[in-house]
Amino acid sequence: IEETDQDSSSDSLPDSRTHLRWFMCHFGQSLLHVAQVVIGYFMMLGCD
Repeated sequence: IEETDQDSSSDSLPDSRTHLRWFMCHFGQSLLHVAQVVIGYFMMLGCD
């Protein structure tokens, strides 16, 4: 019953906010990963 409740409530307005928060979190993680790769690449170039 709890699961069905969550599904029905996620179908209403709060769904967009939850989706936006998930998207921002996912986007932030991707951005952080890209930054780490770029920084690591430049550090490798600097070491060479």
